[in-house]
Amino acid sequence: MRRLIDAHPEPHRTLSALLHGTGLEISAALAIRKRDIDVARRAVRAPGTKNFNRDRVAKVRAFAWPYIERHIKNLLPGARLFEGITYEQARRVLHDALEAADVTVSGYSLHSARHSFAVQLLQQGVPHALIARNLGHKDESEVVRCYGRYVVDVDQWAQWEARIERNAAAEQQNTRGAQ
Repeated sequence: MRRLIDAHPEPHRTLSALLHGTGLEISAALAIRKRDIDVARRAVRAPGTKNFNRDRVAKVRAFAWPYIERHIKNLLPGARLFEGITYEQARRVLHDALEAADVTVSGYSLHSARHSFAVQLLQQGVPHALIARNLGHKDESEVVRCYGRYVVDVDQWAQWEARIERNAAAEQQNTRGAQ
């Protein structure tokens, strides 16, 4: 995914990072203005395009945040993040980036970033309700219906718990070192 994102020229690179890092639909991403970015919360207010559930605040995943932060640095509050980029242009640039990154995923589209976002988070054990909220679904039933087969299995669950324990131990060590 990062190889694909980095194969885009700017500002399409940031657009791709935003799509993969939030699960936003392309129409919402293209409508975002700088004032819609909550830097403190690392979140984006996404305008609704299909229904009222789609008008939401979406959390930006950590890997995508640096792209966005760099991109908005010199923009005025009312400026669109991706001024002048159309759906068709973004689609063509994605096709070129897939080729440049040597990514051979059949049928990968701008919409595929939403699926990638959801599947990755499900495999990391993130609750369905949080994923549904970022995607703009009214509840988690759509996430379960579309992505239920990607929910972590017993072996993955053990890996996830081990990661939590490692992070807790590292945090405890950092706390001791700061005292």
